[in-house]
Amino acid sequence: MALALLIFACQDLRTEPQPRLAPIENSGIPHIDSGERQGLAENYENCGQGIAQHPCNFKLQDQYGKSWQLYDHRGSIIVLDFSTMWCGVCMHAATKIENILEDYEGHNIIWVTVLLQDQYGNLPTLDLIKLWARTFEIEYSPVLVGDLRIAKAIVTGEYDVTVLPTMVIIDQEMTIQYIMEGWNEGRFRVYLDSLI
Repeated sequence: MALALLIFACQDLRTEPQPRLAPIENSGIPHIDSGERQGLAENYENCGQGIAQHPCNFKLQDQYGKSWQLYDHRGSIIVLDFSTMWCGVCMHAATKIENILEDYEGHNIIWVTVLLQDQYGNLPTLDLIKLWARTFEIEYSPVLVGDLRIAKAIVTGEYDVTVLPTMVIIDQEMTIQYIMEGWNEGRFRVYLDSLI
């Protein structure tokens, strides 16, 4: 059993059939609305979610019940970690957050976990977000109540998350520099090193 889990965790997820994120009903959790989407890329005429683009802004609730907005953190290197609670590789990556941030202390890096679904494929609740943060000992990094609408490229400006986890690395000027599908700590650190 342990060997099977280890083999699964080490596979390159892009070569295997991936579970797809299924749409879920809106439960009143804060999300992007059309008014917020207009112009939230601050001074940029166009926003997008591809490499070398300025990301569209979003505002979601963190594990402390506070509103967290992407563009409030301009000037930092931002890692958007799109994960779900049912994803084993996402859980493995979550165990690395605090160690990686400690290794890069002083470089103004913010790791933001956006949980898109709970263990049953439903929208996570604030209590589940708190549980994720406690379980993986995430004290200072935001864990956000996700909204599938920001992870599906149905409307222009959404992140196209099809592999879990998906890491989007944004530089200090709010430009997307890297998009990493799956988890590879060595490659992730190379990406961070290139931005500091």
